[in-house]
Amino acid sequence: MEIWYSQPAATQIAAENDMLRIHHVGGEIRYSGRVSSLSQHTLTLILSAMSDYDDFNPRVDRYGEHDFGSIQIYGDYYYFVIENFSDDELKIRQRVMTIMHASEYNCSQ
Repeated sequence: MEIWYSQPAATQIAAENDMLRIHHVGGEIRYSGRVSSLSQHTLTLILSAMSDYDDFNPRVDRYGEHDFGSIQIYGDYYYFVIENFSDDELKIRQRVMTIMHASEYNCSQ
């Protein structure tokens, strides 16, 4: 895999994000409304596909942190977005992976 970023911290962040995405440890996993209404079977397929996801490239992962990806299940696209929330004053750090249907993702910011 080609390295397109130069942030030393990106490798550590990617490893922590991968732990959450692949092994479901080191953070919290949240589901959007549409995803939470899916069958357990479909949800299992989504989680498995996200664990196997490895298409990180400059187009979807410009900082090399493995914090976004897209998979397709039964013709529908689903996204995962991993965010890190921290409050240095309170010494709180939380990593959250949100899984959503593509129709729920708001690209306009």
